[in-house]
Amino acid sequence: MALDVAEAAVREGCVGETMASLIARAAEEGAGDPAVRAALAEIATDEAVHAGLSWQFVAWAIAEGGDSVHTAVTCAFEEEAARVLAVGACAGAPSDPVMRHHGRLSPLESQAVRREAMSAVILPCARSLLARLGAAEPRVRPEMHGRDQLGEPMRRRA
Repeated sequence: MALDVAEAAVREGCVGETMASLIARAAEEGAGDPAVRAALAEIATDEAVHAGLSWQFVAWAIAEGGDSVHTAVTCAFEEEAARVLAVGACAGAPSDPVMRHHGRLSPLESQAVRREAMSAVILPCARSLLARLGAAEPRVRPEMHGRDQLGEPMRRRA
């Protein structure tokens, strides 16, 4: 199992497709045009299916590839979480009602959805997946102060 394939599935599928689905769903909720709402609903559903396939693939890759894949996947989730959650509040104009009516989120709204997706959906799913499929020790960086980027205390192997 190539580690880079599992890492790419985390970044592009588990994270990217999950976020794309939730962004499309948020845009749908604010859209006023029925045709736009229907298109965004279909996009959100398609992206959710793609995300689900990625989560299944990553679970399979860990089960087949063992500890090295588990560690690589853990690090990929940690890096993505750090990247998304490190971005502070986005400076920008609030939502434009005309753009919102047509299903467009402002950069500020999009960033808020991304941060919420990471903290409320992706990280809990990643924690569950990684706990269920092994006990690989995440890499420790000095700035983590005994916690991994998934927010969990670091475990020591006996």
